Amino acid sequence: MPTIWNSQPWRDEVEAWIRDSVTAAGHELTGPVEQVRVRMWSTQLTVKTTAGLVWFKENHPGQRAEAAVVDELARLAPDHVVKPLAAERSRGWLLTPDHGRTLATLASIDEDTWCRVVAEFADLQRRVADHREELMNAGLLPLLPEMAAEYIEDQIARMRGLAPGDLAYVGPELAERVLRALPAVGETARRLAAAAPPVASLDHNDLHQNNVFIPHADETTLRFFDFGDAFWAHPFTTLSVPVGVLCRDWKTEPHDPRIVRVVDSYLEVWSDLGQPAELREAARLAQEMYPVHRFESWRRILEGSPRDEHPDVSETLEYWLGRLADISAR
Repeated sequence: MPTIWNSQPWRDEVEAWIRDSVTAAGHELTGPVEQVRVRMWSTQLTVKTTAGLVWFKENHPGQRAEAAVVDELARLAPDHVVKPLAAERSRGWLLTPDHGRTLATLASIDEDTWCRVVAEFADLQRRVADHREELMNAGLLPLLPEMAAEYIEDQIARMRGLAPGDLAYVGPELAERVLRALPAVGETARRLAAAAPPVASLDHNDLHQNNVFIPHADETTLRFFDFGDAFWAHPFTTLSVPVGVLCRDWKTEPHDPRIVRVVDSYLEVWSDLGQPAELREAARLAQEMYPVHRFESWRRILEGSPRDEHPDVSETLEYWLGRLADISAR
C-alpha cells in the first residue's frame, strides 16, 4: 500500500475527493493538502479549511472497513466518536474534523482519568450491543470466543503453506506449538463464552491514550477513534490494552489496587448483567484471549507482504502466536 499512497494518480484522486467533500459540507480549503503520515497499515493527510483542520485516512485493505464502521458508530453513538465529514465506504476513505489533543499529550494520566476512559468506552459498547447487524453490514468482522480455536487451526494450516518470505508465513515449530495449545485455547474460550455478561459488542482492540480525544469545553464525553483493529467480540477483551498500558507506565502488575479500580470502573457499567465476581472472572478470561485478536489484526495487514521489505514488523505474528500458545501454560 505505501507504494500506491506515494503515487501521483492516487494523490490527485484523493485531493479531488477531499476538496469535493469539504465543499459539500459547506466549507472551503484554505491551504494545501499535506501527507503527514505513511505507514504500512494506513496513511493520513491533512488540510486547513474554513472550518478548521480536517484529516483524511485510508487504511490497508485488511482494515478498509474502518471508514464504514466509524460512519455507523457516529450514527449510533454520536457523542462517543468523531462524526465524519465524509466517508467513502467502498474505498475506505474517511474525512474527519480535527478534534484537538489526545490523552497522550498530557504529561501523565491519573487513575481517575483511566477510570473515566474505560467506563465511557463501556457505555459506547452498551449502546451499540443491539446493533450487530448494522455494524457487521459496515464490515466489522466477528471474532467471538467460540470461534477462536477452530479459526486459529484453519489459519495455521493455511499460513504454513505460504512462501517463507511472506510476512504471514508460519514455520513448522511454531505451528506445532500453537496447535498443541488449541485445547487450552478452546477451554478458555468456552468458559468466556459462558461467562457473564452473555453479550457481544464492539472490541476496540487498541484502546490506549493516543486513541482518545480530550473533550472540548462544550463537551461532556470523551471521543474515541482509530477503529481499524476493531472486532465484534466479547466486549471485555477491550480491557487488555488499558491494563497492559497501565502495567507498563506504572511499572506494576494487574493485581495492583489502582488497576483493579480501573477494571472495576469498567465492569460497573455491566453490573446489571452479572455479579462482581462473575464479571471479574469474565474480564480475566477475555484478557487471556486477547492474543487471538492481535494476531488476526496483524495477519490481515501483513499477509502477502515480503518479509525482507518490512524488517520492523517481521516478527510480529510470531510474537502474538507465541503469546497465544502460552495460554496452555497458565
